[in-house]
Amino acid sequence: MRDIMIDLETLSTRPDAMIVAIGAVQFGPEGLGDLFYCAVTPDGALGHIDPKTVAWWMGQGDEARSVFRDDGPNREPLAVALRDFRAWLDRKGKDLRIWGHGSSFDLPIIESAFRACGHPIPWSHRAIRDTRTLYELAGVKVEMPEGEKHHALSDAKAQALAVIRGVRALAADHIWSRCL
Repeated sequence: MRDIMIDLETLSTRPDAMIVAIGAVQFGPEGLGDLFYCAVTPDGALGHIDPKTVAWWMGQGDEARSVFRDDGPNREPLAVALRDFRAWLDRKGKDLRIWGHGSSFDLPIIESAFRACGHPIPWSHRAIRDTRTLYELAGVKVEMPEGEKHHALSDAKAQALAVIRGVRALAADHIWSRCL
């Protein structure tokens, strides 16, 4: 499996948004693979906070807002979360294809965070893939399990499954070697 879906939860929609959670899943024609999740602590946090985005979060359900209460073992400062995420990606091998839900949100934000923390971006610009284009061409929608909206890992998994359905809808399985 060489495809990675990344989803972020943030406090802004700008490319320099403050990240509150990183979720990722490895996937391919056979389904979902390894998972990565880390909630980001506010200590040493970097990035823009938009009051409208914060107000939007406050209007979400308890499940979605749980990222702000997560004191578990998967909660780290941003620089550590990015280091751990890069190490996870490095274990996946070379020539990965990196997917984001749209070309202007998750990937520009995480790339900005890598730069701000002094980390190199762990993929080439040629590796980037956009879900929204595929979903529109294939006529598929992301199907979120009830109660799991706006959780970075749940969103990444649902988006990856929609990519798999989208590729299958567009062509026979041989397209995986060309498109994904």
